[in-house]
Amino acid sequence: MTSPLERGIDVAHEAVQATAVHAGRIAGIVLTAVGQLRTEVGDLVWDFRDLAGDLKQPKD
Repeated sequence: MTSPLERGIDVAHEAVQATAVHAGRIAGIVLTAVGQLRTEVGDLVWDFRDLAGDLKQPKD
């Protein structure tokens, strides 16, 4: 039979482990989203540059 102190330590250990696992997953999700966001913003900037370039060129 385990003592209440041992049970408390076991529960605390499990809580820390679960927190670490989920925090790692959340960080991965956030980093992936940031990478995709950077790509989309970069693509948008290039599209606006192309559109601005089209406005500067005279029509034939």
